[in-house]
Amino acid sequence: MRCVVVPDIFGVTPELGELVAGIGGTATIINPYAAVADRFWSTPADFHSESQAYTFFTTKVGLDAYTRSVSRLLVTMSEAVLLVGFSMGASAVWRATCSPKCISTVRLAVGFYGSQIRHFCDESPAVPFRLIMPATERHFSVQRLTNSLSVMPNVSVQMTPYLHGFMNRRSEHFDPDAYGEFLNVLNELAAT
Repeated sequence: MRCVVVPDIFGVTPELGELVAGIGGTATIINPYAAVADRFWSTPADFHSESQAYTFFTTKVGLDAYTRSVSRLLVTMSEAVLLVGFSMGASAVWRATCSPKCISTVRLAVGFYGSQIRHFCDESPAVPFRLIMPATERHFSVQRLTNSLSVMPNVSVQMTPYLHGFMNRRSEHFDPDAYGEFLNVLNELAAT
């Protein structure tokens, strides 16, 4: 099964490349900055902090445009897809999979700590969606969000003891044990 990876606000980085290589199989990475890259820089961004990456993402791209990028790619796919998103990428995956257009290709969507999903609880994915949540978030109750999402059709929510960003080596909350655990999970899912 082809794996489509939708990165967080850091975009396409060497560390993300390592993660994708660890999943195995054939993978496509959606670059959140592809549409604006020519106007702002010629190589991938090298943000110095999460706040710098967040500010750049929200002012130059935005979640709506990122969601459209995911949706546009999905409608061109002709093979079964494991769709994996991280943080803002998970939120874009959530929104894109709420469209029935993705049913023919997406076999499973996996979203890691998609905190912006809380603004789109009135939408429900049209495909099986596995949401992996951090222990806490600064701006909202993870438990309350988990309770409301876990009753939706197609949605399963897994709480973890880790913090937002645990899969990203560039995040201050990167956790090597969690990374290894969930990389194994993604590898198994991609092999099915």
